[in-house]
Amino acid sequence: MQYRQLGKHNQQVSIIGLGAEHLEKIPVEQAEGIIAAALDYGINIMDLFMPNPEIRDTIGRGLKGRRQQMLIQGHLGTLWVDGQYKRSREASPSQAHIEDLLRRLETDYIDILMIHYLDKLTDVETVFAEGGLFDCALKLHQQGKARFIGISSHEVAAARKAIELSQGKLDVLMFSINPFHDLLPGNTDVDTMFKFEEFDDLAEDGRNQDRAELFQLCAREGVAITVMKPYAGGYLFSDSSPFGVLTPAQCLHYALSRPGVASVLAGYNSLEQLQATLHYLEASDEEKDLQPILQQKNWALTKGVCMYCNHCLPCPMHLDIAALLRLNDLWQDDVTVQGKLKEAYANLAGKASQCSLCGSCEKACPFAVPVMQRMQQMQQRFP
Repeated sequence: MQYRQLGKHNQQVSIIGLGAEHLEKIPVEQAEGIIAAALDYGINIMDLFMPNPEIRDTIGRGLKGRRQQMLIQGHLGTLWVDGQYKRSREASPSQAHIEDLLRRLETDYIDILMIHYLDKLTDVETVFAEGGLFDCALKLHQQGKARFIGISSHEVAAARKAIELSQGKLDVLMFSINPFHDLLPGNTDVDTMFKFEEFDDLAEDGRNQDRAELFQLCAREGVAITVMKPYAGGYLFSDSSPFGVLTPAQCLHYALSRPGVASVLAGYNSLEQLQATLHYLEASDEEKDLQPILQQKNWALTKGVCMYCNHCLPCPMHLDIAALLRLNDLWQDDVTVQGKLKEAYANLAGKASQCSLCGSCEKACPFAVPVMQRMQQMQQRFP
C-alpha cells in the first residue's frame, strides 16, 4: 500500500480507502470479510455516512480488535428516521446519531467528523451559523470525540465557501472526483447537473477550470481531499459512459492525480472488486493512462445517471429507490436477463407501483435523475 499525508496534519492515509456504502446491501459475513481484507491489504481509512444501525453494528464487529488500524470518516447530519436515511441540519439530533455511532463502533472517537452533504450555499450558511453543525463539530473536537473536521460536497461554490468560513479549521473535504463529473462547470446547480446545455463551458482538455481551482485551493490550504464516487457509481465501467469502458486503474489514477487528493474511497461489495481496485498499486503507466480518452471531443453525454447514492431518501412510501433504479438500469432485451431481474425485483419489499409520484426524490437528487419517469417505466417492465 502507498500512503499520503492528510492535508496539513502529520497523519498518513492509504491512497486507496474503503467506501462502506455497498456493505449495507450484502450479507453480514461478506461485509465483515471485506473489512478484514481491506485492513490486511493496508487500507487505513474508510467512510461511513450511513445511519442505519444494522450496518453500523456490522462495521463495529468488523473492526473489533483492529479499531486503531482504521481512520473512520463519520458523518454529522445523517439520521435514521422511520427506518430510512434522512439528512438534518439540526445539531441536537445529529450529535445524538454521532453518539450512537460511537457506541455501535465501540469507540470513543471518530477520526474525521464530516459535516454531511453541503451542496448549496444556503446549506453552508445554515451549518456555519451560530449554534449550527460546525459549532457542534468543534464542540465534539474539543471533547476529544473527533480528531479532524471535514465536510462532504459535490458542488464547487459550496465547498469553497465552507473552506472560507471555517477560518482554517477545516481539515478534510470529501468531494466527487472522476473524469465524468469533471466535465461539468463547477457552478452547475445540482438540480440541473445533467442538462445538456450545462456542457457548453468546457475546458480544452474536457475538464472544468473552477473544479481544478478548488483542488488547488485545498492543496494550498492543507485541506485534504478524500474522493467519493471515483467510478461514478460504476457508470464509467459501462459502454454508455462518455469515454467507453474505463478500468479501475484509470479512474483511480485520474483522481489521485488531482491536487490535494489524499485518498480515494472506492466502494466494494465483493473481495473481487476490492482486489480489482488494489491492482492499481502494481498497474503499469500504460494501464493507468487516461489522457488519450480525455482529449477526445465527441463526448457521449448522458442525462440523469443514477449513482445509487441514496441522497434521494427519505421516501414517503419507504421505497428503496436506488435498488429499484439499479434493476431498471440493468434491463436488457435478453429474456434470460429479464427473468433474473424480475426475480430480484420480486424480492424487494417496495415496488415501483407503490410510488406516489410526489417528486421529493427528484428534488433531493444531486444528479437530476428522472425518478418518477423511471418508476412508471418499471411498472411496465415489472408488472
